Amino acid sequence: MSNQIMNQLQISIENHLRELEARGDIVITTPTISPIVDGLVSSLRHTYEGMYGEGAFTTSELEAIYSLIFEAVHDERFFDWEKPTLTGMTKDQFEALGRKIRDLT
Repeated sequence: MSNQIMNQLQISIENHLRELEARGDIVITTPTISPIVDGLVSSLRHTYEGMYGEGAFTTSELEAIYSLIFEAVHDERFFDWEKPTLTGMTKDQFEALGRKIRDLT
C-alpha cells in the first residue's frame, strides 16, 4: 500500500473519528487521536498486505506497468489506429490509466 494511500487513510479516519465525536457517537479520552488513527491505519495495512501480499503489485512493478503504458501510447508504430478496437481503450484512456497507476506508487 503506497504512502499516498496511507496518508489519505490517516486523514479520512481522523476526520471520521472527529465527526463521530462531534455527533456524540463516541468519546475520545486521549489528548491526541494520532495513536488511535495510527493503530487503525496499521491494522488496515496489515490486513491488506495479508490479503494481497503475494498478489499485490510492488511499487517498482507499478512503475514498470506505468512506463510500459506510457511508452506504448506514445509510440505510433505500436499504438496505431487498430489498438482501440483491439483493447477497448483509446490513447487518452490508456494515458489516464497510466496516471492512475503512477499515482499508486
